[in-house]
Amino acid sequence: MHHVDVVAYDRSGRRLTLIARVRGDSMDRTDVRDKDLIAVARTTEAKSGDIVVDRFGDEVTVKRFVQIDERHVELRPESTNPAHKVLEASRPRARCR
Repeated sequence: MHHVDVVAYDRSGRRLTLIARVRGDSMDRTDVRDKDLIAVARTTEAKSGDIVVDRFGDEVTVKRFVQIDERHVELRPESTNPAHKVLEASRPRARCR
């Protein structure tokens, strides 16, 4: 995913929003398609069912966030391409509700 900064800052100078160009088809069933530009608002919370942009390993990905239990989350693709797999994480992430 390519990032293009948007001029949107809070009063302390922290960036609030960015524009990202999507690469790939892992979310094409949600109409997030290859080469789309998406606006991403910075937040410290995600609730189960949200579509999120998250760093997973060395990559940044767009996926459906699903809270499995207190310590486990999944980042699920919604794609017509069966090659995309669910990403699982067992470490604490941003606050979830």
